[in-house]
Amino acid sequence: MKLSCYAYELPFSKPLVTSSRVYQNREGWILSWKEEDNYFWGEAAPLPGFSQESMSDINHKLTQYNLKWEKILQSQQPIEQFQIHYKTQGIPPSLQFALDSLAYQVEAYRNRQPVKKFLFDNFSSSSIPVNAVLSLADNDNILSNIQYLIDTGFNTLKCKIGQDFSREARMLKQIRKRYPTLNIRLDANQAWSLPDAIKHLSKLEALQIQYCEEPLEVPLADNFRELNEHINIPLALDESLAQKNDWQALLPYCSVLVIKPMVVGRFAALRDIRERAREYQCKRILTSSLESSIGRYMTALLATGLGSAGYAHGLNTGSLLLEDTIPGFPRVKHGKIQFDTDTLLPQTYLQRLEELSTTIITTS
Repeated sequence: MKLSCYAYELPFSKPLVTSSRVYQNREGWILSWKEEDNYFWGEAAPLPGFSQESMSDINHKLTQYNLKWEKILQSQQPIEQFQIHYKTQGIPPSLQFALDSLAYQVEAYRNRQPVKKFLFDNFSSSSIPVNAVLSLADNDNILSNIQYLIDTGFNTLKCKIGQDFSREARMLKQIRKRYPTLNIRLDANQAWSLPDAIKHLSKLEALQIQYCEEPLEVPLADNFRELNEHINIPLALDESLAQKNDWQALLPYCSVLVIKPMVVGRFAALRDIRERAREYQCKRILTSSLESSIGRYMTALLATGLGSAGYAHGLNTGSLLLEDTIPGFPRVKHGKIQFDTDTLLPQTYLQRLEELSTTIITTS
């Protein structure tokens, strides 16, 4: 039994621009646990601007606790033991996500179950729909790009907004005119003041927007209440789930929760969010944190049981990376992630991880 950790740095195919920052590359750690002849995998990739912890924090915890984690994974109940460890040792959320990924796989294996069945007794999905992500900055090719996405099976499109509203509104009107049945989602990344949010979103109401994520730069309950009273576009929370301790006060004024498991952390916390969302009849969309294939696949598995049925999830972000830990994994076909394997990562890809890694930490 052996725990190994591999640091990676993966470039984006082109800089990823939001209203608040520009992402040039993605950093994170892959955790690998070998038991008998089997390998299990987890990913810890704090997302700048969303996660409270940094890569430096993760590196410190990996060095400090890797021997402890090895002992927990060897125990009879690693899931339960890790929950205690998180509380007593201040383990940051992205590491909780990686360690829970390992623990659930290990217990599933010891119980002779596929991890997807171990996570959710009623797991029956062979696939899960995902949304496409498109930049509104590409004025010349945007409609042809959307046509290509529709032809390849996508029916939900997510657009980042909040940089140049006049241009963005013009492009959105063109998209809606050409594609009247396409599901369009917006993500403002907390770009607007309350007056601007009311003004801008009011102008988009006729476009049948599925929802707008985080429109407000100051996401207070009173601001969400007033915005909700003035517009008919459903509102969604994303950053607020991680940044605000009182995010539940916003639920009466929101219709959708966009949940990033890498930012939330332990799986039990994700289940708690699902129950709170159900109380307020909020839909639940699970999304990646731009991490590599290993984290995305585990998030896709979680989406089958924690997400809302019939909604596309934000898990097609591998296409934004110039290279990935595992190319072409998880497999996206006809706008859906395909669950055609019970293994998160075949052993044969271990050499690729070693080649990609900038740092490797191992317990033996």
